[in-house]
Amino acid sequence: MLVLPWSAVLIAIRNLVCFSGLQADFRYFINMKRRKRKGKNISGNSGNYLSFSNELVSGDPLVGDLSYNSSYFYNTAILYGIQRTRPKGFYCGVSFGPALLNDEIDTDFGIWADVRLGWVIGKKQ
Repeated sequence: MLVLPWSAVLIAIRNLVCFSGLQADFRYFINMKRRKRKGKNISGNSGNYLSFSNELVSGDPLVGDLSYNSSYFYNTAILYGIQRTRPKGFYCGVSFGPALLNDEIDTDFGIWADVRLGWVIGKKQ
């Protein structure tokens, strides 16, 4: 269990920064037939996947006062991910993998980690 002191939480809230960006990815879901055969949920693409992901982010924040020397960031990665959609619509997903991180100044390799939580709106399959 991770416990943060109040000062750390307040600093994180006070220094909140939000950037605009676009993300697109191609996902190949693996073991979907096996999940269905075992009676597991596959609606809403609940399963494991391999992904090629791209992200373009502006270097100028919409909210906050953090400034960078670069006007954009472009990241691309090959990811392994797990996503699940519960019967009532709750969605959670985790993905990670090696990434190429690029801006006007430098290009680096790194690790991309992504966590998503949400609610699926629409007809249940």
